Amino acid sequence: LSVIALVFNSTSVYEVKKLQQNLELQAKNATIKFEHEIAVKIKEIEAVKSFFDASDFISRLEFREFVKNFVDNSSTHSLQWVFKVNQNDLPSLIELTKKDGVKNFAITNKGGQNVKQRSNKIYYPVLYSEPYKTTMHHIGFDMASDDNYKAALETAAKTGKIVVAQIYVQDHNNIMFTVFSPVYNNKDKIVSAEGKEKNLSGFIVGTYKLDKIITS
Repeated sequence: LSVIALVFNSTSVYEVKKLQQNLELQAKNATIKFEHEIAVKIKEIEAVKSFFDASDFISRLEFREFVKNFVDNSSTHSLQWVFKVNQNDLPSLIELTKKDGVKNFAITNKGGQNVKQRSNKIYYPVLYSEPYKTTMHHIGFDMASDDNYKAALETAAKTGKIVVAQIYVQDHNNIMFTVFSPVYNNKDKIVSAEGKEKNLSGFIVGTYKLDKIITS
């Protein structure tokens, strides 16, 4: 009996160690895969940023065509162009969006209400959003009206680096995170944080489904 018990215990220890090793391997592979998927998303953001950097103006259709392969993915919720606009230039932006096929364009806050317009106020509305059919309601949303987004906008604008805003749960199902990448005018001449803020044109914004990335 003692021999049988010894063999049983040895087998149990072996199986436990084997299981532990398998779990550690699976965790390592999952981490590597997750890091790869995040790197792919960052490269997509950088590609869209380079597209804007190389052009004086990107139309809604051009944006749609450029990002269509990026958003055709279950882990990508949206890719957006968020434009910096001050109060004085708002009427021109509204006219532009009308000509671009967006009816009743208005700057809205986090709660969905039209924002109160103030002199010298700076807004950061979503101007383009893809895939359009499922995210068109985002157009006009002033991202600076959300404190978490505002902090990320400010950090990205000052540093010139990609910033992850937050991780949150949407509709009790999807775990999301949002990435901001700043785009500047006269980017080759900018050397200071003040210069970055002054020459800020807007942001490329990507929102992703964390749970889909993990399980992809």
